[in-house]
Amino acid sequence: MKNKGFTMVELLVSIIIFSLLTSVAIIAINGVLEKSRESYYEKQENLLVLAGKDYFTTNPSRLPKKIGRTQKITLRELIEGKYIDPVFDRNKNTCDIDASYVSVRKVNETEYKYRVYLLCPKDPYESKKYENDSNVGSITFGPNESTDNKPIIVTMTIEGNDIASYQYRIRNITTGTSYDSPNKPYKVPVDIVLTEEGEYEIVGYGYDKNGEVIEETSGRYIISGLPPTCGEVIGGGSSTTWINQSRTISVGCNSASGSCTQASFSKTFDPANNTAQTTGSIIITDKAGNERECIVNVYIDKIPPTAPTSASLVFGDWTPYTHNTWTKNDVYAAKNTTGVNGPAGSTDAHSGVEKYQISSNNTTWADYVYSSSGALYKMDTEGTHTRYFRAVDYAGNVSAVFTRTILIDKTAPTCGAVNYIDPAGSGWSNWTARRIGVACSKAAGKAPCTTDGSNVVYQYPAGKTYTSGTATIKDTAGNTRTCAFNPKIDTEPPYLEALHTPCGVGCGLAGSRAYVQPVYRDNGAGLGYREARWATGGDAMNNGPAIGNYGGLATASDCMATFGSRIYGFQVYLCDTLNNCTQINRTLTAANQSCP
Repeated sequence: MKNKGFTMVELLVSIIIFSLLTSVAIIAINGVLEKSRESYYEKQENLLVLAGKDYFTTNPSRLPKKIGRTQKITLRELIEGKYIDPVFDRNKNTCDIDASYVSVRKVNETEYKYRVYLLCPKDPYESKKYENDSNVGSITFGPNESTDNKPIIVTMTIEGNDIASYQYRIRNITTGTSYDSPNKPYKVPVDIVLTEEGEYEIVGYGYDKNGEVIEETSGRYIISGLPPTCGEVIGGGSSTTWINQSRTISVGCNSASGSCTQASFSKTFDPANNTAQTTGSIIITDKAGNERECIVNVYIDKIPPTAPTSASLVFGDWTPYTHNTWTKNDVYAAKNTTGVNGPAGSTDAHSGVEKYQISSNNTTWADYVYSSSGALYKMDTEGTHTRYFRAVDYAGNVSAVFTRTILIDKTAPTCGAVNYIDPAGSGWSNWTARRIGVACSKAAGKAPCTTDGSNVVYQYPAGKTYTSGTATIKDTAGNTRTCAFNPKIDTEPPYLEALHTPCGVGCGLAGSRAYVQPVYRDNGAGLGYREARWATGGDAMNNGPAIGNYGGLATASDCMATFGSRIYGFQVYLCDTLNNCTQINRTLTAANQSCP
């Protein structure tokens, strides 16, 4: 068998695999070496921190005094002080003894934080360097100290990297007390106001975004000889306790030195009528002559509200009643159809309108609280009713009176004389229409009559007599009465009411004979002209004419007689006094033509 060598492909694959294994091995070795390097320098840094702590323990005066302040000790100082031996890199080269250091920062009143910076340039190696290992912030006060006899304003300014918020503490050296402000975001310098007498100092704190703190204490501020301060107010008013009379108010006097001339100061406030006063001032003084003006709430209102501009009155169906007009219905002092509840429209610029009141006599008043059955609110008797309304403000002032008058009349009018207008006169008329008026009368103090029924045209069909009619009269309260009257319309002619045909003595004539006695009647104006004829010898009307006038009689009779034995019939032309005429023709039957 013949031996073969590696092919080119196999050789390349082998080389690649070897290279990869070598790279992995190098990376792993480097990682081990790096960890070994980090472990070495971490031990050196820990030794350096321990040396720094030993140094500051031995030299506590070198520790930072204020919160947020930092102190450093170099590696050179630690070596010279024999707190640590020289520090070498891994190659036995000396690390930088001037650039390397240990820092200590005061975190709070009892806690300190240590950090280390190690620089070994020949290895090379450098520790992480913290930006705030140095004092990068500052707090200043303006003024830093002051003495005055009035309040002192101190402006605290904080400068530094990324200052986020601030606080301050005011220490009252005189009383031994202090005040700590809340922590607030810092944007601009902060004004701190000292107002009371005493000796103070201010401690300011600034916090950066990492929570690190810087601290600074101001000088002394002394306030003495301040005016007294306003104390408790007794007897003052408020927006809910207005009055309309004088008010005496007292203010307590407070002084840090106890030098007020009196414990409290009083003053009586009494503004003029038709004026109001909301606030006032009382001067308090101390024995040194210092004064202070104390502003107090007075709340005195002597200005009455404006009078109501409306006071709704309604009927039982809630429709509005018109002031000072007659009605026959009950009236109520209640809300109207627009929803306005009783009196309204008053205004008061100071204490405000509290309520409305109602009265029936302008003397005795009641708060307006509507009741449909209340005597003040329901007016149901005849006569003149007056209701008075006024507004009352919260100080007790009352407005001018707003008056409403209600006139009630439930009595129907009385029928009076009948007035025949056209045709004029009280006599009968044969027109088919007549204008008639009926007088209306009312007693004094009642609703006057209207013109209803005083001039009305009445129409009547022709051919009849009309003796009765009715007219409606009315007063302004709406009361009505129906009045009867005689229209005296007569378009109807007279008529034959009865016929008598006896034998014997009659018609006022002597002797026995045949006669006919017709009876006429007129229902209206009365009988007037008459012309009669009668037949005694056959159908011809051979007797008469008998002409006459009845002169307005309502009824009358005629007499047609003969000495013969027979009356065959008669004919009468008859009119009333208005010339309503008719002709009566009658043929007599055999039974009543002659006497037996």
